[in-house]
Amino acid sequence: MSWRLTVRAGSRVQHSEAATLEDALGAVRERLATLEPTARRGPANALFREIPSEEQVAARLELRGPRRGPAARRGGVDLRGDGSLAAWTGRVSKRELAAERGEDAVAALGRALGG
Repeated sequence: MSWRLTVRAGSRVQHSEAATLEDALGAVRERLATLEPTARRGPANALFREIPSEEQVAARLELRGPRRGPAARRGGVDLRGDGSLAAWTGRVSKRELAAERGEDAVAALGRALGG
């Protein structure tokens, strides 16, 4: 039983597995370190709307826990076009996580998935 990490950056999708949640969070941190330098984007135009960089997702890193079905633990971190990070949980409807004092987005994700 392991954690599965899916990284979506542009048109590329990569999968990897980790034995524990701690190992999976470490893999998330490593991938973010390699993706962050290329994440910056300017505003994008879509039809009649301008999408600011902080609303664009440059890369999405998703973790799926060892259980399946309704008990499955899912969450991830979005690397936004302005370089900021947003942690979330959920599968279909994503709920953004607020970081507690002294936490970054990856730590907030670990706290949410660890329980």
